[in-house]
Amino acid sequence: MSIKDLEELSQNFFKIVKGRMRLFMLELNLAKYSLLPFLLLAIGCTIIVAVIWLLTLTLMGFLLFYFIHNLVICILGLLLFNLLVGGMVFILLCRYFKQLSFLRTRNKFKTTKPVAAEGVDHDKNQAIKEAN
Repeated sequence: MSIKDLEELSQNFFKIVKGRMRLFMLELNLAKYSLLPFLLLAIGCTIIVAVIWLLTLTLMGFLLFYFIHNLVICILGLLLFNLLVGGMVFILLCRYFKQLSFLRTRNKFKTTKPVAAEGVDHDKNQAIKEAN
C-alpha cells in the first residue's frame, strides 16, 4: 500500500464522515422543528388535562361512594381506572416517539456499505459474522 493509496483512503473516509455528519445535522434540525411545537403543546395540554382529570376523578369518587358506601372499594376502583388510562397513554406515547426516532438516518446507515480497502471483501466478512 503506497502513500497515495493511504491519502485516497483517508480522503474517502473523511468524505463519508462529513456526509454522515451533514445527514445527522439535517435530521436533528428536522426533529427540532417537530419537537418544539410538540413540547409547547404538551405543556399546555398537560395543565388543562390535569385539571379536568382531577375534577373527573373527584366526581367519579363521589358517585362511587354514594352508590357503594365502601371507601376501600371506591379507592381501589379509581386506582384501577387510573392504571388502565395510564397504560393506554404510555402505549400511545411509545408509538409517537418511535415515529420521531431518526428513521431516515437509521435507514441510510443500514443501506450504506463501508468503503472497501484493497483486497477486503465486506460481504464475505458479513457472511462469516452471521455464521458465528
